Amino acid sequence: MVLKLQSTSRMRKHRKTFLRNRGAAVAIEAHWRGYLAKRVALELRRERCAIQIQAVVRGQNVRRDYQEKRRAAVKIQAMARKRACRKHYIFALKEFKEQAKLENQVKALQAKLEAQERALKQRAQSATIEVTTPMAATPSSPTERVNSAEPPLEILEALQAL
Repeated sequence: MVLKLQSTSRMRKHRKTFLRNRGAAVAIEAHWRGYLAKRVALELRRERCAIQIQAVVRGQNVRRDYQEKRRAAVKIQAMARKRACRKHYIFALKEFKEQAKLENQVKALQAKLEAQERALKQRAQSATIEVTTPMAATPSSPTERVNSAEPPLEILEALQAL
């Protein structure tokens, strides 16, 4: 029996040591697994942050490219509108210059006609004063045609042509 007691006592002592060592090993393993899990979680968090940063940078790049393309498109549209407006402006300017030229010609011809009419009136008045005899009903000489109150045919034709 003594042997049995000694054996049981040794068994309890070794069992207690074994259980303590096993508990320590389980605690160490648990801490190690916790440490690894924290490292994995930290790595995942870093990866998520890196992905988020990459997404932000990609978004900025895409927005910058879009803005550059938009500015280029707006510039192309502005150039096209400028070209169309310039053609229209040049055409309108050409028409305006032609119109002004024609108006100036009309004014010059009207002034010339008025001057000739005044000259005719003065001649007619001076001729009526000088001439005491009545003139023939139809003018036959060029001076008699000039004395009549009608404007020259060439001026009337030029005015009608305009």
